[in-house]
Amino acid sequence: QLNLAGILNDARYSEYENARCPAEVTLSPKPPASCNLTGERVFNAPRTTWNASTRYSWRSENGLENFVSARYSYRGWMYGTVDNSRLTRVEGYGLASFAAGTKGSVGHGEWNASVWVNNAFDKQYYRRVASGDYGSVWAWLGEARTVGATLAYRY
Repeated sequence: QLNLAGILNDARYSEYENARCPAEVTLSPKPPASCNLTGERVFNAPRTTWNASTRYSWRSENGLENFVSARYSYRGWMYGTVDNSRLTRVEGYGLASFAAGTKGSVGHGEWNASVWVNNAFDKQYYRRVASGDYGSVWAWLGEARTVGATLAYRY
């Protein structure tokens, strides 16, 4: 099984003549009272986002149903604040995840077990960036590599 999905979102301000200016403008000598962001990219809106996943399943001779899977998700760059400050630009990033598992029957129930890893290559990325007074900027890091296992029984 192979799945592909993508989004092209070229969201732009259609009319934003009296926008708040970014810190790199407001902290310069004699800054304007407002900035014109008409036609500029909308903040928190990456232009491209896509996902690809694959899953291979098979039944073994002893009746177990097994699988291996892989997933890659990509999000393009975006501005982190409404003023489109270059200081709050969130760079694009891609994350890979992998899983493997098996399931079978016992009695009147069904069990399954799997192991998985998210952000397999331990990519450091920012989920969100914001700004404060006087050009201060802070950010929230995305999730680090996470490895886990799941064991379940359904009756």
